[in-house]
Amino acid sequence: MPENEAEPVIRDHRKKVVVRDHRGEVIVRDHRGEVIVRDHRGKVTPVDPRGQETAPAAANMVAVAGPSLIEAEIVHEAGVPRDQITVPVSPSKELSDTLLYEDAANPALRYYLPRYRIAEQLVSGRRQFRLVLEQGQQGGRLVVHLEKFPEPEIAQEAGQAQELAHDVAVALAYRVQSDGVGSGEKELVFQEVTTEEGGLIAVLEVSTLSELTQLYQAMTVVDYQSRLVIHRAITVAAPLDRVIPIPDTPVQIADEDCIPFDFQRAEVQQVNGRWKVVVGSMWLLDFEGSQSEANQALQIIQHYQLNQQCFVGRPQPSLEYFLANGRPPSGAMVGEDCIGFNLDQIEVVNINGRWKIVEGSHWIMDFEGNEHEARKAFEIIKAYGFTHTCYVGRPNPSMRYLRR
Repeated sequence: MPENEAEPVIRDHRKKVVVRDHRGEVIVRDHRGEVIVRDHRGKVTPVDPRGQETAPAAANMVAVAGPSLIEAEIVHEAGVPRDQITVPVSPSKELSDTLLYEDAANPALRYYLPRYRIAEQLVSGRRQFRLVLEQGQQGGRLVVHLEKFPEPEIAQEAGQAQELAHDVAVALAYRVQSDGVGSGEKELVFQEVTTEEGGLIAVLEVSTLSELTQLYQAMTVVDYQSRLVIHRAITVAAPLDRVIPIPDTPVQIADEDCIPFDFQRAEVQQVNGRWKVVVGSMWLLDFEGSQSEANQALQIIQHYQLNQQCFVGRPQPSLEYFLANGRPPSGAMVGEDCIGFNLDQIEVVNINGRWKIVEGSHWIMDFEGNEHEARKAFEIIKAYGFTHTCYVGRPNPSMRYLRR
């Protein structure tokens, strides 16, 4: 680009899009326009996708909001007559944004669940993404504008329907690189999601320059395979094949090892350079240098109102789980990272001398050589009806918990 040519920047309602790091200006091209990344020291211009090199991943980063990323809270687990339901009704137990949901009292009134994609705008005759990565005093933040739209299969019907009430969480997912080789996937959850006309504004803040540098690399290096993930949570009534009853009274398990705490007093603190979730002088969880993971863990504790931290095996527990007044946390939290399993199909097995809880070929938990702890954990999972293992931070999670 000639030095005197006007900058083809993306703009939002506040300022032009500027992504800063120590390396210089990067121009990312795709068929829709150009994304400018600059600082005061110079510039690097990757070859256009039509040339011999591959453009950075920011050109290919897409907003993913498919049916698999819909989380639902089933509000009538025991089953009730339709005339007692006060939330929209799904025609299928398989929830999807290709469905039209009915009003429980008036079936003629229907709702649709919108999808989201990165918003664009026209600048100097070119369509460009609306996003910005900014450097602050220590870290920085990524701001992304999202626009909503109906799933194309139901676009015509959606024009006559109302938008289904839903919560949204946004995350940036990318492959973790170690010595130039992918070693797993990491997902950074945006801490702030607010509404604007026609869509949302999502803000991801990082607290250190090293985190900002990795974020910049994730957006500009193809090998990271970055993508923007949109989680949507809805509250609906749906037909169920099987009901797992929630006990009216707390489960009683012999020799259960739990420590009570007040979730309302829990907070994130930096102690000797390490980020922790603490309750007064009690250290609940340690997150080393990651303030963002500590903040996410605190949100989970407060969302489920967790007030008991429990262990199998100490001082080096093979299983850690949390309860709320003696009961398992239930329902989905927007943006959490969980893997489900079938409670009826799990078992304790010995594989190559290591005791594990498995579901078929899926290894859920590993207890090394400790059969007693494996069977104790199995008893706990069955007693509380846990159906999901959840994580904060992967591939090396700083917090693990179980929920229904």
